[in-house]
Amino acid sequence: MTIAAIGALFIGAAEGAALVVFLFAVGEVLEGVAADKARASIRALAELVPKTAILEKNGSSREVDAASLQIGQRVLMRPGDRIPADGEIAERTSGVDESPVTGESMPKTKGPGDTVFAGSINAEAALRITVSKSAEDNTISRIIALVEEAETARAPTERFIDRFSRIYMPAIVGLAVLVAIVPPLAMAADWDTWIYRALALLLIGCPCALVISVPASIASALSSGARRGILMKGGAVIEAAARTTRVAFDKTGTLTVGRPAVTDVIALDVTEAEMLAVAAGVEAGSSHPLAEAILRRAEEAGVTALPATDAKALIGKGAQAMVGGAAAWVASPRYAAEVGALAAADLERAAAMEQDGKTVVVVFREKRALGLIAMRDEPRADAIEGVRQLKAMGVTSVMLTGDNARTGAAIAALMGMEHRAELMPEDKSRRDQGDGSPRWRHHGW
Repeated sequence: MTIAAIGALFIGAAEGAALVVFLFAVGEVLEGVAADKARASIRALAELVPKTAILEKNGSSREVDAASLQIGQRVLMRPGDRIPADGEIAERTSGVDESPVTGESMPKTKGPGDTVFAGSINAEAALRITVSKSAEDNTISRIIALVEEAETARAPTERFIDRFSRIYMPAIVGLAVLVAIVPPLAMAADWDTWIYRALALLLIGCPCALVISVPASIASALSSGARRGILMKGGAVIEAAARTTRVAFDKTGTLTVGRPAVTDVIALDVTEAEMLAVAAGVEAGSSHPLAEAILRRAEEAGVTALPATDAKALIGKGAQAMVGGAAAWVASPRYAAEVGALAAADLERAAAMEQDGKTVVVVFREKRALGLIAMRDEPRADAIEGVRQLKAMGVTSVMLTGDNARTGAAIAALMGMEHRAELMPEDKSRRDQGDGSPRWRHHGW
């Protein structure tokens, strides 16, 4: 194409030369735009890890670059902080929100000796963590490596055209040279006429349009998918989609809303409004996902929270406060039963809801249960419809989640699909499904 464009300038066909170069440049720009979108997804992943950390050493603490943390060092994590490195909890117990990393929709209560991952959020109490992995080997870095590996995959058609053009293009250039020189030398033909014909042969015969078509069509498909909320990482994924018989989905935020919502409110010996008013009073001001769900439900029901004082978290159990002049708790059914506030029959009712993948809390005062509230990260309506449409097309679906097995099974049953639960991000990218059968490969989450 370059030879033809330069030759066209020499014979006075500048418009044709400019048009050919312009079309090829447009194809390159479109490919660059697609690459920039892919790089943006990697930047978003990297931002999950905080830039700084509070390092404790010799009884003092100072803020350091998170990337400089070394194995064995101890860092302080305040409530609400993102964890800067993979490590183990050295002191205290807190709820840890792992949804940015594993997809677990509810915070996990973790204590000394438990593993925590970079990018997850300390939700409740201050923690001291011993770093167990360097910055380049932490969980987020491994996720980024997996995404980059996926993005380097080129479309099979693109690879074929590259191989084809390596043979075809030199052959066409050689043929054009023969057209330009053989007739004038062998038959004393006009040089200008045959050079013009040789250049025409180059433009017609060289696979420029074929080469341009691949990045242009891939960019078009990426743009069309993005408008519909679909991010596809490269041409290989686009071509594979046409042959797909099985699709793997992440759960949190993809198939589900991404935050817990109240599903059941069971008042025991007070009205529902009275029970919600007490619960909202205990949880007022809390940033815990379950607390926020209860506060949203109270607001939707038009219930005003009772005034509360002395609120405090019961790590791994719930929360308590002085509400309306008397102590009140919003806590786990097990804790409520331990302190004698929940009858055996109500404990069984809570266990039954937990079997459906719901998180249940008990609202109670001293030795007296006011009611039960069940919450779950519910499926999105459009996700249910999407899975149904895939099934109608003969495409089966499997849900991959870092959530616990009970919740994963409940959500999968609601959506009519298979599931694999308690997975780390690297587990989601493995080829087999636990039985060694290479049925799917999942890139991105």
